[in-house]
Amino acid sequence: MSDRHAGRAGSYGRLAIGALFAVSVAACGGSSTTGATSTQTLTVGQFDTVTGAGASLGQPLANGEKLAVDHVNKAGGLTVGGVKYQIKLVQYDDMGTPAGGITAMTRAVEQDHQKFMTGLVTSAVVSALLPFIKSHAGDFTMVSDSAVLPALTQGNPNIFRSYPAVSEFDRNIVTYVAANHLSPIAVVTDQTNTGWAADASNFDSLISKNNIEVVDRETMKRGDTNFTALVTKVKAAKLKAVVLRMYPDEELLFIKQSADQNYHPAFMSVNAAGPLGLQRLSADQIEGLAEINVPILADLVERNTPFAKQVADEYQAEFGAPPQNLALMGWAAMRILLAGIQKAGTVSDQAKVRTALSSLAAFPELVAPYVAQNGHIFGPDHEISLIFSVRVWKNGQAVLQTT
Repeated sequence: MSDRHAGRAGSYGRLAIGALFAVSVAACGGSSTTGATSTQTLTVGQFDTVTGAGASLGQPLANGEKLAVDHVNKAGGLTVGGVKYQIKLVQYDDMGTPAGGITAMTRAVEQDHQKFMTGLVTSAVVSALLPFIKSHAGDFTMVSDSAVLPALTQGNPNIFRSYPAVSEFDRNIVTYVAANHLSPIAVVTDQTNTGWAADASNFDSLISKNNIEVVDRETMKRGDTNFTALVTKVKAAKLKAVVLRMYPDEELLFIKQSADQNYHPAFMSVNAAGPLGLQRLSADQIEGLAEINVPILADLVERNTPFAKQVADEYQAEFGAPPQNLALMGWAAMRILLAGIQKAGTVSDQAKVRTALSSLAAFPELVAPYVAQNGHIFGPDHEISLIFSVRVWKNGQAVLQTT
């Protein structure tokens, strides 16, 4: 049974959540007094990819993060240890490059002394930042809301990932292929995506355990625009299903150029283009395409998930457009970070904030469908488990599958 833009049956009744959104709690940045009430300023550094490669992912994340801050401020601010704070954002743009990431992170931590962070969009930037993260582990705490690189949380006690790691994507892809009897398949992977590359052995192991045959494995790289030869090669394998592990812009081009060659397999997408991005293609070009990804707000609104419509309406009002792909993940990451700070009762003691984040339970305003781990959002490894959406395109409409 299917439910258009609705979500998997029973999935979204659970309380929920969702590069680098740097939340600095240089919390004594100022104060104002109204009557007998003093309001302090909590400075939050926003570390995302908003220009360059990856901006199609980073800007919706940044918008979601900003929306969360604006929502808290309009409600009167954040009360921490009996003190009321208005939150002020400071943006750090990594420009989607390792060099840009190092420059932005150095400025955020060493110059601006940001103490709490969220964000991080691409695994390539994360990979370059790992030495810095380890050497500055005592200087800041971070909630990452997009990058999938496994090493991000490994041995880094200051990092919490509110977005699924690459292994969660692998598991959901393999489950979908096996459940729909789509083997044998082809797999086309972006060789410049550090996250996918780092998890290659795990993906292969899952494929083998589920008796899925991969007849054709191909690679491409970020920024490619001409896939004619690659499509011709994949088409020659005469397979009915193709898994695409790419960024949104390249994936949309690959699908379009496949249609140009009259090649219409059952594509499986793990990108974050979402319905708004895929509407750049025709209904014929995306017929049968399965998006296997984190849920979007539209899914949860149709499912009547608590607070989903309110968040979607606030996003529309603030940005003049419906919430895009990863906006929900940005919203959830910021709400999680602020909730951790509030629970800890401090804007200066990072150890207490990390302890609070580790024991934080989901709450309705997160919206996204986290799976509780011993009653908490994060597991011992600072990773989350999130219920994915599977949207299959039929006659120009995304139909959310039930399982």
